[in-house]
Amino acid sequence: MHDIFHILLLRKYIIDPSHGLNFSKLQILDPQAIEVLLFKILTFKARKLRSREIKECLVQWDKYSTSSSTWEDEIIIRK
Repeated sequence: MHDIFHILLLRKYIIDPSHGLNFSKLQILDPQAIEVLLFKILTFKARKLRSREIKECLVQWDKYSTSSSTWEDEIIIRK
């Protein structure tokens, strides 16, 4: 079985006011206001790009598991 459906199964949407969302109560946070702290540096590696070498760190962030670790430039981490 495939998880697809035929286009003939689609029906026209009938507008219903109860389907609307009330956006007046919605609070939008500034995405730059969220601060995530470095928890642990797991490992290092160096990437060679033509004539220069970029050092990177595998970083585990605070309140996140090791599976969500990211590679970051060493220069950015030192800042």
